[in-house]
Amino acid sequence: MLDSIRSKTVWVLSGGGAQGAVQVGMMRALMESGHAPDALVATSVGSLNGAFFAVDPTLDRLDELAEKWRSVSVSSMFGTKRDVVTNVARRRPYLFGNERLLQVITDWLPATRLEDLAVPMRIATTHLETGRAVHHDAGDVRRLLAAASAAPALLPPVQLPHGETGLEEMHVDGGLAENLPLSGVLGLDCLGNGPVHVITLDATHAARPRQLRTPVDALVAALAATLAGQVEFPLPDPKFQITRVKMGGVVGMLNFSRTAELIGRGARAVEESIGRSYVLSA
Repeated sequence: MLDSIRSKTVWVLSGGGAQGAVQVGMMRALMESGHAPDALVATSVGSLNGAFFAVDPTLDRLDELAEKWRSVSVSSMFGTKRDVVTNVARRRPYLFGNERLLQVITDWLPATRLEDLAVPMRIATTHLETGRAVHHDAGDVRRLLAAASAAPALLPPVQLPHGETGLEEMHVDGGLAENLPLSGVLGLDCLGNGPVHVITLDATHAARPRQLRTPVDALVAALAATLAGQVEFPLPDPKFQITRVKMGGVVGMLNFSRTAELIGRGARAVEESIGRSYVLSA
C-alpha cells in the first residue's frame, strides 16, 4: 500500500474556478483515508482552498470551508453586471475589480503571512512580463492569493515584490503558466530526501459552453480551454510517486450553483483514484 512506501505527502491543488468546490470533498476524503499533507502547492482557486485548510488542517476546518463555499456567488466573489459596465466604460483593463475577492480572502483567513500557516504552502502565480510560473513560500497571503486568482481581463493584475530586488512586479493567475502546478513540488525544503507521495487535486476542465451569450462567456470559455490544453510538468526524480485525483467537467468556471454536488463528487473521485498511483520516470 502507499502508506508503506512514502515518508512525505504533498497535495497539489489546481485552478478551476467554481469547479474548485470539488477540492473540498477531495481534501476531506484524503484526510479520512490517512493521507494528510506535509506540504501544499497550489494556484488560483486551489490556493484559496489550500490556504484556508493550512491554517488548521482538521476535518472541522474542512466543514467550515464547505459552508463558505455554499455561500459563494459571482457577485460575492467578483462583482455584478453593473461593475462590468462601469469598468468597461472607464476603459479599465479588467471586468471586475478585486475588492470583493480581497474581502472574501480576509473573511476566510485569519493568517496574514504565508509562512505562518500550520502546513507549509507554496503558491504559484504567473509573472505577467515573462509568462513563467513563480513559486512563493512567504509573503502577504492576501496579495498572493489575489495574484494567484487574477484571471487576465476578468480581474486586475497584482503587484508583488521580487524575491531578490524587492521591486514590485505584475503577477496574474498562476493557472496561465501551469494550472496544475507540479513544478512547485521541486525544491520544497520540508520534504527532505526521502520518497514523496504527490497527490494532485485537479479541478481543471474545459466545460463545453452551452451558449456564448456575452463577451464574458466567451472569455471564460477561452480561459478554460487554454488551461485544459496545457502539457503537464514532468517530475524528473523517481522518488516522486503520483496519485492523480481529477474531476471531470460539471460546471462552468463562474457557475457556483452546484457546490454541494461538486463537493460530493470530489470525495468520490478520491475513492476511485486513491489506489492508482505510479512513479514518473525521467
